[in-house]
Amino acid sequence: MDSACSRHMTRDDSLFSSITKINSGKVTFGENSKGKIIGVDNIQGRSSPLIEKVFLVNSLKHSVLSINQLCDKSYKIMFNHVCCLILKNDKVLFVGNRKENIYKIKIDASMRIKNYIVASINDNFLWHIRLGHISMDILSKLVKNKLVKGLPHIALKNKKLCDVCQIGK
Repeated sequence: MDSACSRHMTRDDSLFSSITKINSGKVTFGENSKGKIIGVDNIQGRSSPLIEKVFLVNSLKHSVLSINQLCDKSYKIMFNHVCCLILKNDKVLFVGNRKENIYKIKIDASMRIKNYIVASINDNFLWHIRLGHISMDILSKLVKNKLVKGLPHIALKNKKLCDVCQIGK
């Protein structure tokens, strides 16, 4: 995932079922080096949605998904400290796991774990994090009194501290 790149790009031609060859065009990387665009087409994994207009670029070190290009296609992207979710029409299409400061997506593997992520979106710990690590008691009052628009009714059984709050204590 890259918020600075203007287009989806890869160096791996095996991801394409077919490639439209391009004879011109270059992309500039973050360190000002350039790579030649040698093709463009769509990519679709065995069990994943279509990713449109992906450039095949020589000398690219990593494949990147353009956040801007996804947003232009009406995708919704949500980030937290461990993962990012890419949704369309409130359906999770891709899951990116954070490793250091990069969110990495494995196209087909993402689809295998999406049901786990969807099930945990309304988890009390996720809302605890989204709302700035508020206490479970306050979160419980917010739910009970319907004080936050969009906050789903969640069962707050577990009042255990999250790792970040535990370190803070």
